[in-house]
Amino acid sequence: DMVIDAYEQFTPSIKLKDIPEAGPISYLVDPFVIEHEINVLYGDSGNGKSMLALLWACLLDTDATDSAHRIVTKPARVMYLDYETDEQQVRRRASWIHKGMGIEDVESNILYKRCIQPLHVMSESLRDEIEAEGIGFVIVDSLGMALGGSLIDEQAVIQYFSVLRFLDVTSLTVTHTNKKGEIHGSVFTNAQSRQTFEAKRSSVEKNKIDIVLHHRKTNDVSRLDRPLAYELLFGPAEVRFVGKDVMDTEIGAEGLSVSALVLEVLKLEGPTLREMLPELVAEYKETVVDKIRAAVMTAISRHIKARRVVEMDDKILLPNSSAVVTETKDEKPEEPKEKEEDPWLTL
Repeated sequence: DMVIDAYEQFTPSIKLKDIPEAGPISYLVDPFVIEHEINVLYGDSGNGKSMLALLWACLLDTDATDSAHRIVTKPARVMYLDYETDEQQVRRRASWIHKGMGIEDVESNILYKRCIQPLHVMSESLRDEIEAEGIGFVIVDSLGMALGGSLIDEQAVIQYFSVLRFLDVTSLTVTHTNKKGEIHGSVFTNAQSRQTFEAKRSSVEKNKIDIVLHHRKTNDVSRLDRPLAYELLFGPAEVRFVGKDVMDTEIGAEGLSVSALVLEVLKLEGPTLREMLPELVAEYKETVVDKIRAAVMTAISRHIKARRVVEMDDKILLPNSSAVVTETKDEKPEEPKEKEEDPWLTL
């Protein structure tokens, strides 16, 4: 693209010593959207990911708070680039979300654009509009139409992400999975993103959908976040997003490692005998206990070493359980130790 080539050609080089020290990682939507970075949300068609992206847009646009969804956001101007539906459908969905949050009297200032041309064709005009309108967050829904080429065309994918870098704004790209359940298309889709979440639909009932979000990639933080789940409740002209426990969904244990599942089981079951944990984990995992016994025992040892769990009276329990709190309330807390291996990266 000539515009991007010219931009790259005249962008001055900078000495590393003259670049200010970076602060801590900041989020527009914690933990799903890292600020000033390229973020990707992918999943099967019809699993609610577009509605979820629009929820984040509405939260940023209105700076509304709603403890039900347990999502922390910053206020920002939002641009929604729509390659899949039309302005009436997006406006209708936004009004449903507003009503679900109890802010139906608040007008939406999301800047909507129904797109036909590939993103790279619009790059110069988009950058001008982003600067003029003070846009802080751009949603592209979805990648397939925005490429201007095949999803398996590496050059088209690389060009697309080059345009996002040229726009110089926090972005979220919504895309789909292939038959294997992976991001559809070139490996560069995952390689070029700074953070990636996969959305899985857990169940579909009348007027309700469960969505589980799995953190699949990050380049900017030291660990992957644990899976998070949301219940989408559809009422008369409204949509409510309610945070829920992953283990309360149909696929709760499916996406968890054995190491992570040990912690979830302790959270649900409370203090548990060490020898009973493999059986409980196997039950949640719907597998034979002998297949995972060694992995569970290894996970327990690692959790104890990292002080994520403690062992008292032959039982394994979480540090914040009532038994531990009662015994240690008068003790002086120890100095925090260096962060050790995180369970969400273990297996």
